[in-house]
Formats: sequence, structure tokens, C-alpha cells
Amino acid sequence: MKQNLTFATLWPDDNDFMSIVHPHWHKFTQPDPLYYYLVGIYIGIVGILAVMGNSLVITLFLLCKQLRTPPNMLIVNLAISDFSFALINGFPLKTIASFNQRWGWGKLACELYGFAGSIFGFISLTTMAFIALDRYLVISQPFKTFSRITYGKVIVMIFITWIWSALWSIPPFFGYGDKKADIEAAKTSIILVLLYLMSWSPYAIVCLMTLVGSRDSLTPFYSELPVLFAKTSAVYNPIVYAVKHPKFRLEIEKRFPFLICCCPPKPKVCKTC
Repeated sequence: MKQNLTFATLWPDDNDFMSIVHPHWHKFTQPDPLYYYLVGIYIGIVGILAVMGNSLVITLFLLCKQLRTPPNMLIVNLAISDFSFALINGFPLKTIASFNQRWGWGKLACELYGFAGSIFGFISLTTMAFIALDRYLVISQPFKTFSRITYGKVIVMIFITWIWSALWSIPPFFGYGDKKADIEAAKTSIILVLLYLMSWSPYAIVCLMTLVGSRDSLTPFYSELPVLFAKTSAVYNPIVYAVKHPKFRLEIEKRFPFLICCCPPKPKVCKTC
């Protein structure tokens, strides 16, 4: 692809698609093809790892009855969201578009792609907020019944995450254990939230810059970096659970021992399945 071509020249006859591309991007020339290939390879690796990792979490939850507790239902809701995010917004669509050096599926597919990224991103964020709330109540008020979430409560929480996320995502689409175990779970939640903030904060900053009118400082390269950071959020959740969550770690040791290279599982956590 020639370097003097602008983004607008990629779709000279597709006025419908170009109507959703902000004029700010029309003035930039195409990056070097190597840039696209590196992005495609990176997204491909991240997408495959995210799909595999979150599939493992979902599979363990389905196979082991001992893991089907209300708090773990939130974990699986997060895994389903991350799995979907990686499968739709990462590999293969983003990878194919990168290797082709253009989006090739038209306006509607682009809008659906953006909608999927939005709703699954909100679901992950809201689910982690509920996980943090659950850990806070268990640690701060361990002897009170209401501090423990039940199946009924967790179903309501999951329902809220999907409805809340859809409410924020649909308008743009149309154009407008014991104390020690509890502390370990809380540490895991904190790690996840911090990693999530690390992944999505650059993206949020870029979005804020566009809202306040600082678009002149944005280039295709600097706007792409936050996207790459954000897509890694679907990878680290299953990694953190495999290392930090004792029940999931024990089940991985029992069912997929070849995946465990360190951190042996703690005893007396999950005796039967």
C-alpha cells in the first residue's frame, strides 16, 4: 500500500461507511504496512490466549460442581464477557482487518463491532465492581447473613450487569471461604481492578481528549496504542484466577496438570466434584 494514500482513499465509493468515520482521520496518510502486520500479529496472539484462558475458566465451572458457588458465578460471568470480547473484538476480525490494512465489512458490521466492544467492556467493568462489593461485605461484616451473596442475589447482579451495559452501549449504536480465603479473594479482585484500569485508562484518556476537543494531538499510531492495551484485558483475568484463586488452581492441577508449572494448589479446598 502506498504511503501517500489517506484513510479516505480506502473507501472512495463507500459514502455510507465514511459517514461514521470522523473527518479528523481523513487527513492522515496510511502507516507503514509493517505497522499493520505487527498489530495483526499482536491481536492474534492476545485473542487466542484470551479465548483459551477464559474457556478454561468456563469449562472448570461447568465440570466441577464444587465451583458452582454464587461468588464464582460472577467470575464466570466475567469470563464469558472476556471470551466474547476476545472472540469478536480481537481475533479474528481485528487481525484480518490489520493484515488487509483496511476494514472490509462495511458500516453495519463496523457499528456492530463497536457495540460488541462497548457492551462486553461495560459487562467486565460492572462485574468486577460486584466482585469487589462482595469481597468488601464478606471481609468487613463476616458474621452478618446479608453480607454473603446467594444464588438469587448473584442472578440479579448478573442481570444488572447485562442490562446496565446494554443501556450504555445501545444508544451510540443507534446514533445517540474463611477469613484468609476471603482476604486472598479480595487481593485477587484488587489485582483484577488494577489491571483493568491499566488496560482501559489509556483508552478512556483518548476518548476524553476527543470530547474536550484535543483531537489535533491524536494520530493513528497514538490512538491505536490504547486499543491494543484495552484488548489485553481479556487475557489476564483467567491467568490471575489460575494463579490466585485456590479452588480454580486446584481444579486446573487435577484436570489440566500440564498447565501448572508453579504455585502448587493448597490442600483441603475442593475435595470432590
